[in-house]
Amino acid sequence: MGHPIRARGRVSPAQAPIGHRVVAAILAVVFPALILAGAYVGLTQLRSNSDLREDRNAGFVLNGKPVKGGVVRAIERAMTAEPEVIILGNSLSNTDLLPSLLAQRLGIPKSKVQKFSIPNSLGSHWYVVLKNRVYANGHQPRLVILLSDMQSQLAIHPRTEPSYVNLSVQLDREGGEPILDKKMGRRNWAATYFWDQIREEREDLRDTMLKSARNLIVDIVHGSRGSATSHAATSKALDRVFADDRTDMLLHHSVIPVMSGERELVPFDPADLPRPKDSLIPDICDIVSENGGKAVFLRPPMSPLLPPEAGDLVTQGTEGRVYALAKAHGGIYLDMRSFEMADGLFHNVDHMNPAGARRFTEAVAQILNQMEPPKKLKGRVEREAELFTAFDLAGSRVASREIRADFRDEPPAIQRPIEPARGAARPRAAYVDVPNWASLSDSATIEVTPFAAACSPLRITEDGQRLPSHNVPCEETFKHGKGRVCHPGDRLWLAASDDSNPADNGRAYSLEFTETRWCEGGLWLYPNDRARLAWQPADLGRLERGGRFLQVTAHDMGGRTPGASQLAVRMKVASHVPIDATLTVPPGTNGTDTWAVSPVVPPDAPQVMLELTNLSDRFLLVTSARLTERRPTTETADLEE
Repeated sequence: MGHPIRARGRVSPAQAPIGHRVVAAILAVVFPALILAGAYVGLTQLRSNSDLREDRNAGFVLNGKPVKGGVVRAIERAMTAEPEVIILGNSLSNTDLLPSLLAQRLGIPKSKVQKFSIPNSLGSHWYVVLKNRVYANGHQPRLVILLSDMQSQLAIHPRTEPSYVNLSVQLDREGGEPILDKKMGRRNWAATYFWDQIREEREDLRDTMLKSARNLIVDIVHGSRGSATSHAATSKALDRVFADDRTDMLLHHSVIPVMSGERELVPFDPADLPRPKDSLIPDICDIVSENGGKAVFLRPPMSPLLPPEAGDLVTQGTEGRVYALAKAHGGIYLDMRSFEMADGLFHNVDHMNPAGARRFTEAVAQILNQMEPPKKLKGRVEREAELFTAFDLAGSRVASREIRADFRDEPPAIQRPIEPARGAARPRAAYVDVPNWASLSDSATIEVTPFAAACSPLRITEDGQRLPSHNVPCEETFKHGKGRVCHPGDRLWLAASDDSNPADNGRAYSLEFTETRWCEGGLWLYPNDRARLAWQPADLGRLERGGRFLQVTAHDMGGRTPGASQLAVRMKVASHVPIDATLTVPPGTNGTDTWAVSPVVPPDAPQVMLELTNLSDRFLLVTSARLTERRPTTETADLEE
């Protein structure tokens, strides 16, 4: 009798011992988890030199500098000065706004303006700084300026480890953070941070791979020994070569995109940002208003060379909703992107250099002086109507204003054509020596105009057509050409419209004065020139007590005859002439005088005219003509208190 035949094959899971099934189930979960954990750890270890530096400095960097004892102690120490104005924001607030100059223009001591710029900070950082460092300690600043791109104003969740640490050090450990818990989700902080960090480390991995390939090519070409030390030296050297300040950002406009969307060029995907009502903007406005202050969200301009597909992008309609939301909660939103800033005023495509910061600060100060904080800043003049204001506020947008004036005479003629000379190592630019006009240069006007404006009145024509871009920085003229002109001193540099060299292109060049005479917050008066201007009704309407005093400031900018300049000042209200006087301006300096207006100019006056006549054979630059409710001082406020 034969033996029974057993089928051969694998044992089914149901037939396997229960212990084996448990082990298999655990391994099925553990192995993928270990792989994911290893990938996460590997990603987090891919840190560039800048990443490692940020990690070390997290919680210890304020206003671009390491601070002893940490950021919390530094902020609380600065707040003991009881500032009336504080500036909060990310790195843009550190480079773009000058606290001491802002204090001077607001007429308060410089210790009364304090800046707290936290790298990579967002709305969540600023809220907890205000709550825990400012108001919890009994301080009540009158004005809180929040300067950053709109993406950072809307964003809530930190996306990098240093940014997360910068937030965590500011939290209230005892009382908790109910607003942040509500906005961010108390149980989701860690998960959100985890996924944001994964996304961030993915970017680091890509950058590390690209940099490694770049460095390897250089090492091979130069026969590097291949040691870790030599690789590090190569990386540092190439990072210096490709630094922002050594890169021609105009190339962004000259390349053919190889990918669509260009999302990697912006910090946040606009579609992923919170809606304005879900951001911390209303909460910041509320906490500032509840403590007797005014929150001002400031969106600064960026370099004109920033590609349109990059930068501070938000979804359509967001800006209008932010403006309405801030207003409804007692705050103000100001869009300064239309404020004209030349490429030469930026360190890179978004951060201003010192010259740009001075210009931007002057503009912000004038806007703040037009606003009405809930309480008058100490030492600040009362309401005024500045004739030479350069801006109009239309809702959230700041629009440039150019003064319209009627002139009696044409600009003075310059009788001779010019012959540009070739400049050494300047293939696209040539120069003309203009020693007689050095005092009218861009460099000179930057020092005396309200907005540090480069506004030399000299213009150059090419074959009878005026070159298109005057008063630009010389570096921009040398780099980009295309009809740019700069006037730094006793030499005037120009680039031909077609980038040929003006020294030998056979074209006829001549020099003339601009007929508009406008100098962004000022007005040129040529020798024996006369101008008539009028205050706008909206400006006069701010004078609730009426215009009681007129103050005029003018700068003597040199001329063919020695001695002081004489400026005739004649004010006319309807048919009445309350002021007919003369201002004497010493040579090479400024002159200011103040006259009482009688009768007082009412805020609804139908027409208020000012006639300014240069009685001398010298150039004058008038930079202020303001009606005020009380006698203004000509002395600078004590900036040291």
